[in-house]
Amino acid sequence: MWAAFRSLADLIASAKKTFPFVGTLLLIFLTVLLIDLQLYLSAAFAGVLAAGALCAYLVQTLRERKDERERERKNLLKAEKLAEKAGVRGKKINKAKAAVTDAAKGVGKATADVAKMTYTRVRIPGRLRFWRSKNRTK
Repeated sequence: MWAAFRSLADLIASAKKTFPFVGTLLLIFLTVLLIDLQLYLSAAFAGVLAAGALCAYLVQTLRERKDERERERKNLLKAEKLAEKAGVRGKKINKAKAAVTDAAKGVGKATADVAKMTYTRVRIPGRLRFWRSKNRTK
């Protein structure tokens, strides 16, 4: 269903570009036909309209091409800016990851040192008794 609407939209979009050109060709054909029928005044008027329509069509086509090139250029610039921002964001994320990793390593080392020191102090019998006797006096 949607494909039919999309093809209809494409047809309308292409018709917007082709109808002015077909209209211009019809005016030129009408001019030639009027000249052949020796209706010079009407042919001159149709010729002026055909020339004006042809000029308008050419100007419109050139303007559309220029706008399309400008749009493509802007899209490329926008894509470059987005890529640059993504690169900066990636660097910031990598820096934050490195900081967290270093902090985790430091905490792990400090925890290991405390555990080692506690194990060493508990292993010595005199220190453990002193610690227990200190709690009993309170």
